[in-house]
Amino acid sequence: MSTWIAEACSAGARLEHACATVGLSARTLQRWRQGGAIQGDARRREHRAPEAVRTPANRLSAPEQAEILAVANQAEFAHLSPHQIVPALADQG
Repeated sequence: MSTWIAEACSAGARLEHACATVGLSARTLQRWRQGGAIQGDARRREHRAPEAVRTPANRLSAPEQAEILAVANQAEFAHLSPHQIVPALADQG
């Protein structure tokens, strides 16, 4: 995208309009270009300290996840969404 924006600007387009066309703000492009080259995303994925992140009490265990995937991948449910699978299973008891 950066190359396309640069080409558009060299052809006479304004930076703001070129960025808006591809769904970016001009400021985002400026941050990407800091230091003369395109920079990667330096944001951390988790903003809390690791000790502050807790596991929810209702989190599924690995065997529970495997069982859900096994049921969802059965031939009769493979074409359905989870919102359709749950009522179908409830009807079956």
